Amino acid sequence: MRVCSVSSLWLLLLSESLKSLNYESSSKKRGRLLQATENTMALKKSLILFPMLALILRVLLGWVRPSLAQEPGAMRFIREHIDPQVPFTSNTTYCDVMMVLRNMTRGACKEVNNFVHTSLPEVNAVCHNDFTKCANGSRVCHQSSSPMILTHCVLKRSSKYPNCTYWSNPIAKYIVVICDGNPYVPVHFDRCIST
Repeated sequence: MRVCSVSSLWLLLLSESLKSLNYESSSKKRGRLLQATENTMALKKSLILFPMLALILRVLLGWVRPSLAQEPGAMRFIREHIDPQVPFTSNTTYCDVMMVLRNMTRGACKEVNNFVHTSLPEVNAVCHNDFTKCANGSRVCHQSSSPMILTHCVLKRSSKYPNCTYWSNPIAKYIVVICDGNPYVPVHFDRCIST
């Protein structure tokens, strides 16, 4: 009897072990199935949320280029008037090329523009000079303490939009600018003068 009871006990234990393994394996299968379903749902959510997050990041990080109308005054001044890389030259196509590159021929041909061939810190230093009269008579402008090298661009009379062509005239004159902001920097090129 003892042999029977030991073997019965052995069979009972073996049977319980197999049931347990079966339960664990089906439990694992259910767990994997549940995990796969959760992963699929998470993927669907991320496919919906990803474009929105990408747009938010682009705006926050400044990857979306602002229109020229929304461009801050100091950035516009730099775009339209500063070109320290180009030396004083009599290149006749300089203005034609630069006016297009600097977006001053969009929608219409800008009639007159000046490019200053001096470093930005030197142009910014003009803002620390005393106030002087602007072309309109107000005393909110600053004049450079010495002449600066410029290229004066003037639209040719025969030029018609969108084919804007310019006269390029290299000159050395004092510049008069309006400054604003913090830091206090040029935001508007008022004019250039001989003395």
